[in-house]
Amino acid sequence: MEMEQFIQRMTTEVEAWAIGSGTQNRSFLKWFLVNYFRIDEDQAADFVCDNTNDKGIDGIYVDDLSSEAFVFQSKFSQTAGGDQGDSDLRTFDGVKAWFESTENVQSLDNSLANQELKAIINRLELPEKIEAGYKTNLVFLTNKIFDQNGKEYLGVVGEYYDAWDLNRLYSAYTYAGKDLLIPGKFSFSRQGCGVIHHSISNDVEALVFAARVQDIVQLDGIQDQSLFDKNVRYGLGKTRINREIAKTIKTPNDHDRFLLFNNGITIICERFDLTEEHLDIENYAVVNGCQTVLTLYENKDFLDAIMRVFVRIIKTGTDEFLGGRITFYNNNQNAINPRDLRSNDKVQQDIQKQVFDYFNGSILYNIKRGESEQGYDVIIPNDFVAQLVASFILKESYTAHQKTQIFTENYQRIFSRHITPPFIYLLWRMYENINRNCAAIVNAGARDYKTTRFFFMYLFREIFDKDPTGSTLMSDPDAFYKTYKDKCDDAFDKLSQLLILGFNNYITTQQEDNQFFDYKNILRNANMTKNMARDIISDYEKSLIFHPEGKVSNLLTN
Repeated sequence: MEMEQFIQRMTTEVEAWAIGSGTQNRSFLKWFLVNYFRIDEDQAADFVCDNTNDKGIDGIYVDDLSSEAFVFQSKFSQTAGGDQGDSDLRTFDGVKAWFESTENVQSLDNSLANQELKAIINRLELPEKIEAGYKTNLVFLTNKIFDQNGKEYLGVVGEYYDAWDLNRLYSAYTYAGKDLLIPGKFSFSRQGCGVIHHSISNDVEALVFAARVQDIVQLDGIQDQSLFDKNVRYGLGKTRINREIAKTIKTPNDHDRFLLFNNGITIICERFDLTEEHLDIENYAVVNGCQTVLTLYENKDFLDAIMRVFVRIIKTGTDEFLGGRITFYNNNQNAINPRDLRSNDKVQQDIQKQVFDYFNGSILYNIKRGESEQGYDVIIPNDFVAQLVASFILKESYTAHQKTQIFTENYQRIFSRHITPPFIYLLWRMYENINRNCAAIVNAGARDYKTTRFFFMYLFREIFDKDPTGSTLMSDPDAFYKTYKDKCDDAFDKLSQLLILGFNNYITTQQEDNQFFDYKNILRNANMTKNMARDIISDYEKSLIFHPEGKVSNLLTN
């Protein structure tokens, strides 16, 4: 994406979010939080407070994982790329005084500041967080470019001051390109078919008609599945439902009733033209009905002219947000799992693109069922990554089995801005070594129990945090990966062996005391998990007195 395209995209999105949400400065900050902090669109609005008497504070966000508070000011100009001097930068710097102590934050809450700002301060428990030692960062955001005065000022302020201009926004932006429609035109026959036409505005219209299935299978992008890039999942193969669709297709007596048995297909497009004989669409995508289209295509030799399926065509113009909402709500009404509904989420698409780029196309971060896996050396599904993150980063291995919650209430905590390509890879390598060594676990039930492996991920985190070298994995995963990528497998292997020995000793001790080792209950209970981890880690640390080679630092450097 070139700079000009980026500016156009950014401006369009900011202006779209400004409708009903206040000023463009406000929507600009919301756009920034979504695209660079990986905050959900709905939640991002909760952190924005740009309004009259906001004390120069446009938003506040607290990152509990890194123990940091971020205070924002956004400046959106109708002319992107102009000069941004140091005046606004110097003024915003004065805001930091409000956050230098608990008393100062409390003074801000007691001041004449607007109620929205005060509500954020209290909702985020900011006085308590500052008291607990959270670091405060100022984040200045502009779609202009820092001139020499601005650059000189930023060169002398401390690390607490983080400034983003147009150049930095452009260089750090991730564009997956999966919002693209199938280019070109396609023509449906209207022969023997009526059309329901409803106009919502000049740019948004909807049509419903019974399309010939022989037309459907001629749509571009079916064979390579690019037609379904906006759908929440690709083809799922010979599932029960797809087999039932195929059975109907192969039963000639049911052909005239096919549209009665099928939920239909939803297509969005930028433009359409309705004549007495044809319905022409331009730049289009299937957002619901992927399985139907693919099954029809795979069985096209059985199709005939009397077979029809209900198709809904929605003209969205160039409004990508509307297209995304149509996709979400059309699929949300069906029995679609939460992971599928998140497959078109920008967070997931950004992570996938970043992993692809970082590892030169050798690793697929899989976000959508039915996604092609050809040509990749490693496939890492995003729901599996979420389990690794919950276990290692959040230290909640006892929740790793709760897959539904991963993509619902825990989504924001798990897929945070800290989840980078090297982090994903390193967690995957940890798990692979742990999984291989779990064959040595003496208790058969615990040995075969998948949550056991996530428990060892949690043990790894606790041990890494206490090690000067291991702790850098959390603080700088990119540097850790580049420094130790050739040694980490051997280190993970040896550390997992040592911890499994400790796990076996723990089980043996329990059994010697005539206690039943209820592994399922223990590994899914927060307190029991932490108590068991404390004992195993204590034994590991004692062993280091006589065998210091087992330290993480030594495992990684020797």
